Amino acid sequence: YIVVGCQSVTNCIATVDKSNRPVILFNPAFLQRVQKLQFSESDLPVIGERDWSTLTILAHEMGHHMNNHLTNPLPDATRRGMELEADETAGFLLYLMGGQLEQGKLAFREASETGSYTHPPRAQRHEALARGYTDAAKRFPRNRAGGGMNPVKTDPVIPSRVTFAYRDWE
Repeated sequence: YIVVGCQSVTNCIATVDKSNRPVILFNPAFLQRVQKLQFSESDLPVIGERDWSTLTILAHEMGHHMNNHLTNPLPDATRRGMELEADETAGFLLYLMGGQLEQGKLAFREASETGSYTHPPRAQRHEALARGYTDAAKRFPRNRAGGGMNPVKTDPVIPSRVTFAYRDWE
């Protein structure tokens, strides 16, 4: 994924470049909350130090890419439906990052109670986040003693469509 600063976005958005490569545009002020944590893949901060609202929003935008909403959406997909699918993916990722569902719900604290033309109501977004979180918890139960996860053997997920286009990658 290509991550690029952009002052003209409120927080962050998923998009693609001219070659259909996945891009996330972010407002630098928004991402400073995560950058302040100064962590890398090998040095994650303790759970209490993470800004779960910001991480959930980033996970939501990753969900748009992971579900191929920008390059190959399902023919009957609606904008609201794709937003809920991205929210569900964010819930799944929130769990895998070690967050709590209530922490992730803070990402939607300013979302409209009634929704809009493009975005569903806050309650539906909370429900989608919870579905993804619950799905991840069933597949990867946490080890209570050490906090790690113990994957549960499940049937493989076979996608009903191609979920990512690999063309134009070098």
